[in-house]
Amino acid sequence: MGLRSKLAPVCLVAALAAGGCAGAAPRSAPARSGTLIQGTAASCAGLTRPQQFAAAKVVFDAVMLPGAPAPGTNGVLASPAHARVERYLKGTGPALATVQTAITTLPGGAERVSEDGIRPRADEHWRIYASSTTQPYATSICLGSRRLPARTAHFASAEISFDYPATWHARTYTMPPAPFSSWIVWLSPQPMHPPCITRHGTHNTSITCTDPISHLQRDSILAYWTTNANPAGFHRGPGSPITVGGRHGTWRVQTDTTQAPNLGESELITVTVPTPDSRDSWHQLTALLRGPDLAGLTAQVRTMLHTVNWRRR
Repeated sequence: MGLRSKLAPVCLVAALAAGGCAGAAPRSAPARSGTLIQGTAASCAGLTRPQQFAAAKVVFDAVMLPGAPAPGTNGVLASPAHARVERYLKGTGPALATVQTAITTLPGGAERVSEDGIRPRADEHWRIYASSTTQPYATSICLGSRRLPARTAHFASAEISFDYPATWHARTYTMPPAPFSSWIVWLSPQPMHPPCITRHGTHNTSITCTDPISHLQRDSILAYWTTNANPAGFHRGPGSPITVGGRHGTWRVQTDTTQAPNLGESELITVTVPTPDSRDSWHQLTALLRGPDLAGLTAQVRTMLHTVNWRRR
């Protein structure tokens, strides 16, 4: 990777015996069709951040974009992975970049795995230390690349506040009055449009409302918070117990598509939280998820719920 001369002085003796440190290209056995070959890269010494920065040719922060996941990895992006660059800390480059990851799919369906390669997933923030100036950028954990803490944005209304992934959009829309429900906010990483269209006719006015996106992309989500009331009283439905902002509610997962069949969702999560000292009102989070990384999307929903604060008691 062009870093052998810079990293050799700090390679461990064991690493030298094995053929270099991870700054050099990892060695691996030839891949065979239909098999998974584990690369055998030598270990490298624990370089300091300044040493890693000095050795790298390009350093940048980026958000990993959805792409082809490597089979059996729970969403790890196969090489080359696409990223949206937020800023360059060293060197310059394009706003959309590609980087090497730990897993490369070879002709015939075989895969080559680099043990020191990065294992990013869509929507994660990464600081990339690259040993090359051409794409896909060559990088590894030993070179210094690492996942950054998830960035969040904050939403607050008169009733509720919470943090959500900064890669999502939060939108509020004016909706026609509904008998027992009102919408607080819509959330999605996809761009959204107003859900309602008003048509003024000669003798009447019609309002048609749909979801604010037309179709869920792979590994995407559409979620919305509502307030609800039922004069007949609140009846707790099926689901697992969950605590949201100190209130006891239920968490329910469904795998049918009856909620919004045109969106193409794989899973529906409904979180119902009764209002304290009320027999007929509750808040509800509805989340429509499309995989394949349902586990990752579910984790984002749970993380959001952990930050909920109720602003009206």
